[in-house]
Amino acid sequence: MKTQYNKSIIGSVEVLQEVLSQPKPVGSRELSRILKEEHTRVNRILGTLFKEGFLSKTEKKKYYAGPGIHILAAQAIHSSPLLRIALPELKKLKNERRAVALAVLWKESVCYLVHSRPHQTLEEGIGSHELYPARKSSLGIMLLSKNKDNDEVDLRKALKNGYARLDYQEGTVSLAVPICDPPIAAIGSSILNPSEEELHDTLKLLNEIKLEIERKIAEDEKERII
Repeated sequence: MKTQYNKSIIGSVEVLQEVLSQPKPVGSRELSRILKEEHTRVNRILGTLFKEGFLSKTEKKKYYAGPGIHILAAQAIHSSPLLRIALPELKKLKNERRAVALAVLWKESVCYLVHSRPHQTLEEGIGSHELYPARKSSLGIMLLSKNKDNDEVDLRKALKNGYARLDYQEGTVSLAVPICDPPIAAIGSSILNPSEEELHDTLKLLNEIKLEIERKIAEDEKERII
């Protein structure tokens, strides 16, 4: 039996995601312009999400994350072993020079579960970064490279090498490797003005951490089945 595509559910999810991606509370008319959807439809969805507690709103009727979102976030983190398993391993990367990241791909963007700068702890970097264009991130390039429809030079290079490298104008170099195959996430590290030896050591450590995370995820899956 062919699966039925429910547009109303997808539309509600898109509205919710767009509200959550905004840096400040957003009104229904502004949101309808962003989504290029009818204002009446967007307003109805917002009202439903507000009533069910997924959104809150200001006195000026602008919407932002409600308590229901925090419940979903907590349940998602609890049900997925990725963050729980990855955090202890990523601590091996941390030093005064390296930024450390863990991200998943969402359409043409990366969502950073962790984005910790050199002066931050990993815990301070949890959920601290907004959605970011995938092609401007080494983690995004690594994850996009696994899409067989992509034929861009950077993507092909990352797929061939098994890691992505992105050089920024200010001298920062970012490296990333995938987690699992097909990838469920990517981990990465960036360094300002690194030596080639420093890059070599960082990539080696990234691959070691990648293997350990994959091993622990496989063990966790076996325990869940049992």
